[in-house]
Amino acid sequence: MLCIYTNVDCLPNKLQEQKCFINLSEKVPDIIALTEITYKNKWHVNTAELNIDGYNLFSNNLWEQNRGIIIYVKQDLNCKQVFLNNSFTEYVLLEIETDLNKVMQVATIYRSPNSSFENSLNMCSLIDHICSRSEYKLFLGDFNFPNINWNTWNTVGHLERKIY
Repeated sequence: MLCIYTNVDCLPNKLQEQKCFINLSEKVPDIIALTEITYKNKWHVNTAELNIDGYNLFSNNLWEQNRGIIIYVKQDLNCKQVFLNNSFTEYVLLEIETDLNKVMQVATIYRSPNSSFENSLNMCSLIDHICSRSEYKLFLGDFNFPNINWNTWNTVGHLERKIY
């Protein structure tokens, strides 16, 4: 299963570019996860305008005051969106059946760089909840923790140390 992720920082401006990428790709992605879909201060786009042929579109509430998340999933994949009881709202969680008749949880998360400590804890709680649900899981997104050293799995950041 081929998955791609990017932070688009306003999808309407880049939708044609995304469609060209899919059409020109040697291997067409099964899952396309995108964060920061909306404009920073306004949103006047009909979700139907964001459709991509051959894909089902799943999103969080794009009309609330958030940056928005969309996951496109190939129409031939058996998939459903899952909503969890959590205060953190900037996520989309899908259950996708794999070729081996297993269920994989695919979560795309966006955490604002201006996020409060409480919101960051809510995000961690959401991740813990997803981890307890299924054997197979994939997390994608923009967590905006700039002080994590991914080579050593350590951090010097004050907020990151409190959470991890």
